[in-house]
Amino acid sequence: MPKTYDIISNGDYRLLIEDDPNVFAYMQNWKNEHLLVISNFYGNMVDVSLPVEVVKNPTIIISNYRDSQTT
Repeated sequence: MPKTYDIISNGDYRLLIEDDPNVFAYMQNWKNEHLLVISNFYGNMVDVSLPVEVVKNPTIIISNYRDSQTT
């Protein structure tokens, strides 16, 4: 996967959720690309709310769960 997306190893990132102990969420930026990463470290379902400008037209490229949703 990393060799497919140069953005994963390049660019800068911005932490999006600072106060949630269950979720690590950040935005990776490189050139004109943006990658949203949301990691849930526990087995419980978690709803995550992010600003609209962060999630315009999202596409899940990898997930551990078949029922992951972008809405």
